[in-house]
Amino acid sequence: NPEKPWNDDNAIASNDGWNWTADNKQNDKFGFIADSIEGGEHLAVSLKGGRFGKVEVSYVTSYENFGTALAWIDDNIPNIHKQCIMNGEFARQIPENADLFFARAGGGVSVPIAELMTRFSLKEGERKVFHLCLAPRLPNVKDGNKFKLVGVRVY
Repeated sequence: NPEKPWNDDNAIASNDGWNWTADNKQNDKFGFIADSIEGGEHLAVSLKGGRFGKVEVSYVTSYENFGTALAWIDDNIPNIHKQCIMNGEFARQIPENADLFFARAGGGVSVPIAELMTRFSLKEGERKVFHLCLAPRLPNVKDGNKFKLVGVRVY
């Protein structure tokens, strides 16, 4: 929906550098998009735990110009991991409860993917903040560094 980026108007707790937009020719595939070689763009979304304690992150993978994002859940709205440092495919200074999502994929196509966060679960009814931070472009990559979040779902 172009006018309303999230079902819950109060869900976006903080947004630094992410844009709700469509990036395809038909202008109908919306998502929160960050695109920066330096990284550091941060999005914070308020969540309430579901029955099974799982958090699913949906994003687009593509063969060019896409990068990596760091996701974690805590009680804070500010980005406490702004200096997420990447080295090749391995991350340093990554908190224990954080997941990395790699949006660069081969095959010459762009496809949406959904992954469960593996390092954190939410108790039913528990309120926390989901964070997504665009990581700096990997040193061995020569094109862009984009990440497109299309949804966060709680089970």
